[in-house]
Amino acid sequence: MPVNEGKIASAIVEEVFTKPLKELIWTANTLVVLPLTPQGFAVGSVLPAVFYMCRRGCRRGKGRFQNTFGLPDRRADVWSVAAKLSQDEKHFVGFDSEVAKDILGDLILCDQLENKGHEEGQRIEIQRAFPVHFFASWLDLPPFVGHLRYVPEMIVSLLANQSDEQKLKPTSASANTAFPVGCFPEKNLFLGIFGRGVQFGDNIANLCTDTLDEQAQLSIEELLMVRLAMACGEAPETARATANALPFIQNLWPLSQRAADVFRDDLTGFLQEYGDVVPRRSITPMLESLIGLGLLCIYLESCEIAVAWDSSGNITPKLDQKPVAVLADASNGSDSRLRDLSERSFEEVMRLFDQSSSSLMAIRILDAKCRYDRVLRDHTPKGPDTADWLNLLGRVRFEKHERSDAILNDLFEKIEALAARLETEGIETEAVEILRGTKTSKDPLRILAESMCVMMGDKLLHSNPLKFIDSCLMLNEAHGLGRKRRVSRTIAGRKRKMMDMRSMILSNTVLETLVHLHLIARQGVLSFAEFLRILRERYGIWVDECPPGVSASREDLLNNRAMLERRLRDLGLLVGVNDAEFMKHLRPRFQRNKEV
Repeated sequence: MPVNEGKIASAIVEEVFTKPLKELIWTANTLVVLPLTPQGFAVGSVLPAVFYMCRRGCRRGKGRFQNTFGLPDRRADVWSVAAKLSQDEKHFVGFDSEVAKDILGDLILCDQLENKGHEEGQRIEIQRAFPVHFFASWLDLPPFVGHLRYVPEMIVSLLANQSDEQKLKPTSASANTAFPVGCFPEKNLFLGIFGRGVQFGDNIANLCTDTLDEQAQLSIEELLMVRLAMACGEAPETARATANALPFIQNLWPLSQRAADVFRDDLTGFLQEYGDVVPRRSITPMLESLIGLGLLCIYLESCEIAVAWDSSGNITPKLDQKPVAVLADASNGSDSRLRDLSERSFEEVMRLFDQSSSSLMAIRILDAKCRYDRVLRDHTPKGPDTADWLNLLGRVRFEKHERSDAILNDLFEKIEALAARLETEGIETEAVEILRGTKTSKDPLRILAESMCVMMGDKLLHSNPLKFIDSCLMLNEAHGLGRKRRVSRTIAGRKRKMMDMRSMILSNTVLETLVHLHLIARQGVLSFAEFLRILRERYGIWVDECPPGVSASREDLLNNRAMLERRLRDLGLLVGVNDAEFMKHLRPRFQRNKEV
């Protein structure tokens, strides 16, 4: 779409709907379905931001990292960080030579900081801090917390589990949560595990209130992170209120409350049982893989619920919610047949993803209209759960509410006005055809949604949300959940076209994390068959059975199962005295906290 044409279309939508409604509609964000921005982000950058929000109870603002370590003409890199730290004669004695600084820089690049684009070298801009210690929250990396697409905010909201307001408030003393926000840091699982040696102050308004017990036993990677943070002098300030951002943490839950509960239970159980015994270099990727899997399940399942609402007007009850099914390639791409099967299975996921665009748009349009309705606005959500509100919107949409006629008639008028203005400008002919279609009077909301999707274009409604999925999968990373490759395919009998194919995998880190996690609730007794059932029913990861929409031979499925069994044996996570299925059991590599 030409740039000018897109701007004209956006201005026309604002003219027809008014600016407040247009801002709720002309976006990829559907906060009543999923309280984040579906765009690319780095899973590895999420935890330091979560630490900050748990500790201070607000969103992170500008910090002093760039001012402390940056150069006059460029942003901070590992070379400039090492040079600054080497000037600290109290804590970095003997690092004054160029060779010593290079060694220090390499050490920092291994455990504390990561370059932009995962590149090597000490002269590349720094993009993230590893969550090796609580003091990683003192580094404002990435520089703008908005680059994390409100993922940390949603995670903190889910973990705090406050059900009464749409704004997170300091946790009360009587609250039963393992993740208090804005107070009681010593009771917060994250801060207790990653805050070794930290003396938490009483006044969170003081950016320097948290200090280090210099006698604490810290690993070298933890100590280096502490020194990086102390060089900055203080924690980042609270985010400032702007037109597009708020300083407080919005307390909103995704539609997929089943997946949200699984995510909360998984993180809580894993940290409680293994947080103090798994080595820091192992627990960080394990947590990242758990976060990536949880976010993927929440996103896809919420999209599926939105598509179901588009047809029925009802939100699927939590007891009936199920994960989106996908076949995992247990060979991690080494077996081409299994890889192809997983890619075909993920194509079904992509079809759901494509279908959800118009459903989410329909929700945004109706949500915007009803929020400003003099009768319905009193029913807008007062807490984080939006299911009742969306069920109300469904009744309005399918003419089962007293305000249905007024709302739908107004939408029909909007269709006429929008089509007329687009025709006058001579733009968006495809959208005009949809608006002038024969089904307009029968379902004006669907017509508006489809035409708006055409006008907004592929980048905003498809490419950016697809980047969010890729981010959750942590594509091609050692502890990731997915693989992507560029292939040539024949489309509908026409000439060949290059396209991206995605498959789901089970990396060693993912397997270790899930095995240890599900040994907890079963008192350390978990059969291989039961583990496969848990993967399927809890996360939608199918291994030895064929998910809906995919056809696979029994031989391939058994091969996939055997491949996973062999890998678990090689990792030391599975034992069995013979080939009998009931004799194959999983076992942990790490002892639980309470068993130490």
